[in-house]
Amino acid sequence: MSSLSGRILKADHTFKTVDHQGRLPGGEPIHTALYNVVNDSEEGFSPLQGMYERAQVEFARHAHGPTEAIYTDNLVVNERNWHESVTPSLKRNVQHIVLNPFRDLPEFKVSGPSSFASSPDRIDTLCDIILQSLPVKDSIYIALSVIALMVQIPLTLKSVLTHPQIIKFGHEITAAAKHLSSAWGLSIPSSSLVDLGKLAKLKGAAAEASCSLSTLCGAVLNLQLREPNVSTSSLPLTSQVDDLAREVDCVWSVQQALMKLGAVGIPLQPSQLRPAQLVALVIRNKPQAWGELAEHDGYLVIPKRRARCP
Repeated sequence: MSSLSGRILKADHTFKTVDHQGRLPGGEPIHTALYNVVNDSEEGFSPLQGMYERAQVEFARHAHGPTEAIYTDNLVVNERNWHESVTPSLKRNVQHIVLNPFRDLPEFKVSGPSSFASSPDRIDTLCDIILQSLPVKDSIYIALSVIALMVQIPLTLKSVLTHPQIIKFGHEITAAAKHLSSAWGLSIPSSSLVDLGKLAKLKGAAAEASCSLSTLCGAVLNLQLREPNVSTSSLPLTSQVDDLAREVDCVWSVQQALMKLGAVGIPLQPSQLRPAQLVALVIRNKPQAWGELAEHDGYLVIPKRRARCP
C-alpha cells in the first residue's frame, strides 16, 4: 500500500461485519450505533491515528506527495478537526466555510422593557393605544412577529392588523399574515405589509430576500441575534416572552436602520402622493425605473418630440 499515492483518500467508517448483524433492543442497527460512536467522538479515532501518521511517512519515503483531500461519508466537525490534526497537509491552502459569519459580533440586546399582554383585556388596552395614536392622514409603523394564536381575536387587535394605515414590518411577514388571516378570518391588506428580507435586498443590505432574521441582524446592525437552541413552544413562558421581545425589538431596529438607507421599497401612503415626490418603479423586488409624481387631472399629455436629422 505504501508504494501507492495517497493524494486523495476515502475514509469510510463502514464496519463490514457488523453491517449485517442484528439490532439493539431499541431497534437501532448495530452498525449505526458503532458508526455514531466513531464519528461523534474524537477519542473514537485514536486507534486510527497511527495508521494515518505511518501512511504519510511512507508516502514521503516513496516520493509521493502528502495527502491533499480525504473524503468521508458523514463528515462532522469533530471528524474534520481530527483528520486535520493528524494530517496537517489537509489544511494547506484551505479556508473553511463559516456557517455563521456573525458569531464574533456583539450580541443583540433588547433596547428597553417590553409590554406583554396575554389576556384579551390587556391586549385591547395596548392595541387601543396604537389606534388612538394613528394620524388622520398618515401612517404609523409597527413590528410584528407571530409565535402562537389565541382562540378568539380581540376586536382592537383585529383593527390593528387590518388597518391599511398601520404598516406592519416583520420577517417573513407575508406568510405570517396568511396564517393569521386563515386562523381568524381576517383580510389584511398586502399594501400594509413590509417584509424585512425583501426590503433589505432592495436596499442592497442582503443578498437574498429569504435570509433569516439573524442574518439581517448581522448584516444590517452588525450584531449577533442569539437564537433559542430548542423549540420556542417547549420553553417556559418567561423564556418565550424574552425571545419574542428580542425578536420584535430586532425587527424594529432592522427596519429603522433600513429606513435610513433611502426610500426604495417602502410603499407610498396617500399622504405622500404629491407632485414632485421621488418614486421608484419596483418589479419583482428590483427597482426598474426612477422618476417623480406629476400633477394631473386623470390623464397626462406627453408631447411628441421631433426627430432631428443630422
